[in-house]
Amino acid sequence: AKFTNFKSSGINAEYGDWNRVNVPPFEDRLHVFKSVENCNYCIELGKQLKFKLIGIAGLNIYEGNKLLLSLLWQMMRYHTLSLMRDGEKEIGEEEVVSWCNKKLEEDKVKKGRAKFSNFKDASLRNSRAVLDLIDAIQPGSIGYDMVDPRECEESWLENARYSLTMARKIGATVFALPEDIVEGNPKMMMLIFARLMAVGNVV
Repeated sequence: AKFTNFKSSGINAEYGDWNRVNVPPFEDRLHVFKSVENCNYCIELGKQLKFKLIGIAGLNIYEGNKLLLSLLWQMMRYHTLSLMRDGEKEIGEEEVVSWCNKKLEEDKVKKGRAKFSNFKDASLRNSRAVLDLIDAIQPGSIGYDMVDPRECEESWLENARYSLTMARKIGATVFALPEDIVEGNPKMMMLIFARLMAVGNVV
């Protein structure tokens, strides 16, 4: 799929000069030019938001180049963390880890909740920390009889599917796939826990 505009990016509906956005449909002879112009403006706005966009140009977005993944992750990260701003203070990854572990420690219903040191922690791959945090945020929401206790990738994948389903059920908008958890993708793990933190702060 070709990218023609970035209005659905979800970064910030109030951000940018929308008069500079070319709105489709475009004439056939101007389609590529207008589309790439929009993508170039998306890169410009990304740099204003201090995204790391070295070597990424508007044409890369239009062509669906794999460099686009870096931009998309930074957009998701910005959007997720912007939901949890403490006044003017930006919430960072360390604050997310600290909040999650504190929430798990405070839970008096179930002892022995799974805690973690950072988003690269290998223990996260079995989804127990995600499941425990969901249950700590909304007690009784996790059916632990449905959690596979085996330590193998097959069971981890099933647990990951269940954890993401339940995260969405309690109101967390998560962009991750079960494979992201099983593979221990730290970027996506951060987004999952940050979204759960956003839900936990309003429950």
